Amino acid sequence: MPTILTANHITAITETDLLFNLSFELRGGQALHIAGKNGTGKSTLLVILAGLLEPFSGEFSYISNHYIGHDNGLHPDETVAETLALWRVIYGQTADMGHLLRDFALDDKQHTKTNQLSAGQKRKLNLLRLKIVTRPLWILDEADNALDDASCQILQQWIHQHLTQQGMVIFTNHGAPLITPHQQIILDD
Repeated sequence: MPTILTANHITAITETDLLFNLSFELRGGQALHIAGKNGTGKSTLLVILAGLLEPFSGEFSYISNHYIGHDNGLHPDETVAETLALWRVIYGQTADMGHLLRDFALDDKQHTKTNQLSAGQKRKLNLLRLKIVTRPLWILDEADNALDDASCQILQQWIHQHLTQQGMVIFTNHGAPLITPHQQIILDD
């Protein structure tokens, strides 16, 4: 498993503009913050690094990752418990999630359909994927959106723990960075 993510002149374009042409290197134990105004290509960059979109040009070393995007990807007719059961099958994990549900105050929501959860509860449920199975790279696109302060602190603790274990984190957000990053790239319009 590579412990270095290398990007060489990866580019993305719109119909009329070059969004970015970036090169960087990220090592185990490091975090990279992608900053910029709306529409500058932050999410596009993260989708490329997650392997979900080809760059217009350039190359990067793909690393197995958890991608948390804007859409929580929850089936509206499934309960919290059904969602977790599905993820355990998909990821081949049998660990008990009770303590994580308690940390995020979702333990009393196990029989609630995901379409009845608040925006913050949906985000917290989606973030539990980070703990179901270990992946070396976490790609977090505004992962703190809709989270209350206590949940943001838990996410920050998880990120610090992941970095301590030589994981890597690439993240965007629109406030102060979730954590102090080792590197920052600012995308301009």
